[in-house]
Parts: sequence; structure tokens; C-alpha cells
Amino acid sequence: MIGLKEVLKRNSRMNIRFLYFGSMLVRKGIVKVVTIMLMGSIFGYIYSLSSDRTLFHVITLSILVSLLVSFTELNHVMTKVAEIFVQLNQLVFALVLSVFATLIIGAIEYYNSVSTQIFIPQCSQPFLAPNIWHDIVYSFLLTLGLNFILRINTHLGTATFWGLFLGKYRTPTNEQRVFMFIDLVGSTSLTRELGDNVAQQFFSHFFADIAGIVSRHGGFMQRVIGDEVLVTWQMKNNTDNQRCIQCVESLCTMMEAKKNDYLKRYSRVPDFRISIHSGDVLVAEVGTIKRELVFFGDTINTAAKMMSVSKEKNVKIIASNRFMESIKLPTIFSNRTVVPSNQSLPVKCIALELK
Repeated sequence: MIGLKEVLKRNSRMNIRFLYFGSMLVRKGIVKVVTIMLMGSIFGYIYSLSSDRTLFHVITLSILVSLLVSFTELNHVMTKVAEIFVQLNQLVFALVLSVFATLIIGAIEYYNSVSTQIFIPQCSQPFLAPNIWHDIVYSFLLTLGLNFILRINTHLGTATFWGLFLGKYRTPTNEQRVFMFIDLVGSTSLTRELGDNVAQQFFSHFFADIAGIVSRHGGFMQRVIGDEVLVTWQMKNNTDNQRCIQCVESLCTMMEAKKNDYLKRYSRVPDFRISIHSGDVLVAEVGTIKRELVFFGDTINTAAKMMSVSKEKNVKIIASNRFMESIKLPTIFSNRTVVPSNQSLPVKCIALELK
């Protein structure tokens, strides 16, 4: 007979496997796919109310369209293509993706109109039947709508998107957040040397590279101010805190990997400084015509002041002791304490250097 200890041990192993599987689903974007499918199903239900199609047919069609849209969120190659289109024109990207998905739906509808029911039920009509064309138009509009929602979600971050959508920040809310300022070094001289047009392309290229990495690590690019970017994360647990330093690590390795590409295109490699601090802030939704999130408190002000310490001490990456206490430092970094000339900072400053 199996003893109690052995049963508990097996259950513990099983729980660890389930937790690992759950975290893998989150990392792979499966949660996002399921969310997109649910949203597509809701739109499908609304469409079925004004159509003579069966609910099963419309839901099946909506799920298929949702899976096609989700493909750009999961597949590495399609994500790279998406980033290229987004850099050029987001409307162009949305239209191209919508047309692509609609052509696939149209091909499936045509196949089912001349053969047996395979993918979508009730398609034994001629291809030119009105219902089939209604489905194709619906597929195009659904793809366009889902892609529009995904682009907003990408820009705002998932937590912020749903917070704004559900009205969470209409009343000022206290949150624990990490703030990271990224400052492009030598932007004035770079603009003078490259010219306004080429310099603008250089900045756009750099900020697009940053945006991709920040998004992959769950961050939110709150704003771009000239040559400086403000990125923020919500602090919920140690895993969330770790994402910030992992983002910094990815930024450093990414710049090293893309050095030759920048040299070939601009004869320059981006040099940047980073300051990081964490703590309590007040988050509120402000504005009337254009609403946005605004952060209030000493935490974000301290993070901004730490950038001047980075410049003063000629340090590439600087973090507060409070933030450092909440993370496990990757082995790629070494750290040392720096003493700023401005003694009014309420935190200790720690310089991070690549080994």
C-alpha cells in the first residue's frame, strides 16, 4: 500500500507540473488566444441575431477567424511581419491581415459549397448565395475589429487596457509600480550629423525595437518624450518584478545583436541610459477628449531624478535599492553602489554593469 508521504509527494509533483503548464500557457500566449476566441464568439452571437444562419455555424466561423487573427500573436515569423507593417502604417497592417483572413474564409466557403460539410456547417449552397457573401463580409469586419482591439491592447498593455475599458482608474487608485526611464544618449549631436529625416528614422527604429521587447516582458510604454521613454510595470509578485530586469537584459543583448544592422543603415549604434525605481503611486485617468493614465507621487519623480545621477556618474544602468531588493539579479550584471552629489534622493543608487 502506498504511504501517505508518497501520495503527498506525488500530488506535490503533479501540482508543480500543473503550475509549470499554466505558466507555459501564459508565456506562449494561449490565454490571449482563448480571450480572442471568446470575443469573436460574442460578436458571432450578435451577428446570428440578425442572420438566418444557425448559432453553431456563426460561432464556428467566428472561432476560425479568431484563430487566424491569433496566429499573428503566436507565430514568430508572422509577429516579425506584423512589426514591419505596424512601423509603416497600422491601418495598412489591419487591412492586409483582414483581407488575408477573408481570403482564407472565402476559400473554405468555396470548398464547402462544392463538396461536403468539412469546416463550416450549412455551406451546401452555391458560392454566390447571399448568405455566403454575408459570411465573408462579416469575416472581414470581425478580423478588422479584433485586430483593432489587439493593436490598442499592444500599445497600452493588457492590464492598462482592461483597466481603462472597465473604468478602474476613473477613481484615483493606489498601485505598486516599477518605473523605467530609457534615455537615448547624444540625440542632439546625432540629429546634427545625420540630418532631421535620417535621425527621425533612427529614433523610430530604436523605439520600435524597444517597444517589441517591452511588450514581450509585460511592460507598458507610457509615453515617449523626445529622446526619452517611460516604461512601467505593475508590481504584483516577484515574477512581475523580475520581468523588468529581464527586459533590461534583453535590451542590452538586443542592441548587441543588432549593432551591425544599425551601423549599416545609419553608421551609428544607439547608446542609452536606464534608471529604475519602484514604489507606491497614485494612478488616475485624466482628460476629456483624449483620456490617458497619469501617475502621481514621489516614486516616478525619484526615477526621473535618478537619470541625472546616471549622467553624472557616467553609468549606463542605475537602479534604486528598493527595486534591487525585490528581484534576483541576472548573472549577466554586476552591481556597485554609487553616491550622487545630490544627497536629497530618498533612495540608494546602485549601478548595474554588464560583465
